[in-house]
Amino acid sequence: MNDKSSRPTDRVLASGPAPGPSRSRPRASVDEYDPAHGPARRLNITPSTPSQSTPQNLLNRQSPVQPLTQDPACLGARPHSTSLSSLDPMATPTPPQRPRNQAPPTGMNNMNRLANNLPDVSPHSSQPSRSQPPRQRIGEPSQPSSDDDNDSRAPSRASDVDWHRMCTVQEPSVVWDMWAEGEYIDIELEGELLDEQRHLWSYHNQLWLLIHSKPLNTSPAAHNGWWFRDVAASVNLIRPHLDRKGTSLLVRFIVHLEAALFKLADKLPKPAGAPDVPPPGYKFYNRFKDDSFVRKEVLACLAHIKADPNDALRRCTSPQGMLDELARNRVWPLPWYGVYDHLNRDTVSRYLLQRAKWIKALWHLHTNRYDVFFPEVRGYMVDEVMFLHSWHVQEGFTNLFPNRAVDAPFIHWQDIDEAAQTRAPIYLRNPDYYSSLFINGILLPCDQNKPKKRGAKEERVELWTKRIKLCVTGTMSSHHDANASYTVEAAEPLVSLLQFAYNWRLHSPTPEWPFNGQCVPRAFWEQLNIRIDGKVVQKPQGTLTCARLTSSEGNPMSPDEMNKRYIKYMKGHVSTALPEGAEAEEEEEEEEDVRGSEHGPLRSRRTRRVQDVAPPYQLRRTFWLIPEFDLEHFPSIDVVREKGEVRIRDPTLPADIILAWGCVACYSCLKWSSRTSVSRVCRRWERQRCISCRRLTGDSWCSWQNDEFGNISIRDYDVEGSRNKDLDIDDIDNIIMEKWFRGGFDFRPTPPPEVWPSVEEVYNRLVNAGANTTVTKERYSAHS
Repeated sequence: MNDKSSRPTDRVLASGPAPGPSRSRPRASVDEYDPAHGPARRLNITPSTPSQSTPQNLLNRQSPVQPLTQDPACLGARPHSTSLSSLDPMATPTPPQRPRNQAPPTGMNNMNRLANNLPDVSPHSSQPSRSQPPRQRIGEPSQPSSDDDNDSRAPSRASDVDWHRMCTVQEPSVVWDMWAEGEYIDIELEGELLDEQRHLWSYHNQLWLLIHSKPLNTSPAAHNGWWFRDVAASVNLIRPHLDRKGTSLLVRFIVHLEAALFKLADKLPKPAGAPDVPPPGYKFYNRFKDDSFVRKEVLACLAHIKADPNDALRRCTSPQGMLDELARNRVWPLPWYGVYDHLNRDTVSRYLLQRAKWIKALWHLHTNRYDVFFPEVRGYMVDEVMFLHSWHVQEGFTNLFPNRAVDAPFIHWQDIDEAAQTRAPIYLRNPDYYSSLFINGILLPCDQNKPKKRGAKEERVELWTKRIKLCVTGTMSSHHDANASYTVEAAEPLVSLLQFAYNWRLHSPTPEWPFNGQCVPRAFWEQLNIRIDGKVVQKPQGTLTCARLTSSEGNPMSPDEMNKRYIKYMKGHVSTALPEGAEAEEEEEEEEDVRGSEHGPLRSRRTRRVQDVAPPYQLRRTFWLIPEFDLEHFPSIDVVREKGEVRIRDPTLPADIILAWGCVACYSCLKWSSRTSVSRVCRRWERQRCISCRRLTGDSWCSWQNDEFGNISIRDYDVEGSRNKDLDIDDIDNIIMEKWFRGGFDFRPTPPPEVWPSVEEVYNRLVNAGANTTVTKERYSAHS
């Protein structure tokens, strides 16, 4: 079996084009494939050039073809983007220029015309001139076409030459799902970084294909031998590009998928002379916080390969679980359109049939009145059907959905046909905007690592706002265009990001509003917590539930209501004209709200300070011995660990910053702190409670200790002076993130949490100063 081109399985990397004539399209293509017996017949097909790939060049792909034009329609600019000169709630925000190696969002309203319908775009124009396509109607019955027509020919479309040109121009450098982009979603990949990510995604696809081609226990020894050699060669080739300690979601997924492949290899008889699998020097790393989720997802994907679609979907008990099961069709990776150098047309046809089986099973269960959470899965279903149907329309594969009379209640086929015929290829792919991998890889990191409100530098907030656009525009457009409901798991981070952007616009006319108001459902707006000048304007209206999210899709918020309730409070917006008398009514409502607020704005609650427990000099911290630094010579985390407590004094700061570590941290941080990220230190403005305690609601546990006393009030602990209650609590966190984490959320790679002594070790030897009764009951009950 030395001739690798004669092996019975594909040497597949579904990532990008390779040099050579493999892009040549068949003159005509009618493939009929039976999964049980292989290709039944092939009529009038010009075979593509067979791949000459070897283990040495599988992962060393050439860079994609460079664009032939700067036409925005060809480069994948979002067609319906407009410049947001004023804060129009129904305006679509102008997204930042996406790197060419990343697929832009997909939605039913994003249409690019091919062939002679390509718009004439000036190089200085922000968008192509075109009419807005009609909104799709998912649930309405469409006029079914003749089954004979569907089986015998594809719908009319642009010429092969135009489609080939668009595929060449718009081909991404890395043809990956959106969840795999992760931290690189707003970075233009180039050079070594681009090469590394292309290799990682190619290796990800290669692992799936090796799993599909795994020999049986009864397979010939020769078949086992070349499979073992392929596995070993693939692992050896990825070694320079894969750091198995990496924390990105794609790396963690690859590590666990690789481990699953090696377990499969352990169950096979190893022929004589076959290389070791795993190869010598391999080490599995499993010590990261998200590894439990990734491991379960990998195991679920392996089960998805052999599962019966009807049984698997019936077992789903939640909308997100149903979406995850459908999204696991990623186990059958598809290449870029027209690229069959490593994945031949027979294999592509087989994978298309496998993916279509799950969509048909969903429709079958829904027809038989099974609960398949159709409002939530509708958006993913539309994206997947459009993607699969485009292979029939544009690439000449078998029609996967021939019986339109049966499918009409679920899909508006007129819109699907129009999209498959007229959309640019970059908008036909299904990048997966719904799965838990997308939520954990894109939405949650964007929400967790965002700058703190009102304290970060404006440049950093603008960069993060652009990141929000890239993260949320695709999924919100897809939900809106398909009239799909959100799951609770996806809605929570989106609401948090909406709250973050809204808080910024309440106090600053910049940055640009990152959301398309038309795509934001009513349930999201009603979850906002709005406070203006200490007055509560709106509290979250109930918790996010499936019922609330589903009902809000049928009751969208009008632009006038949105402007009156939310947009009018934003800085820098241009209010729409109000009807006569509306302005006076609005002022009267505001006056009533002010008079109705009897207690005024909320303020922080003071600690229960007890006087005369000990002389003041015994409670006071020896503040004159604390080492001082400034912002230019900011202490490292190692210095803070060594000194225990440091002071940051700088002319640009409104007050001194105190950073405490270990046994000198406050009681609350000793007991509850995560000791990661900015909480690696107990930080505060001098003469004020620490940041963590000020963010907590209810009783404050922010009491302090010195060498003799514990549970000391901050007013007795610090030197006398202004309480600094009005200073922003987020300024300190932003300074720490800038100085220590380079604008990130934590060190990279993320070290383990800080090791501090326990509360018992610190407080059992101290005398109670009695500042906080809660701490007294908790720690000093034995002394009372």
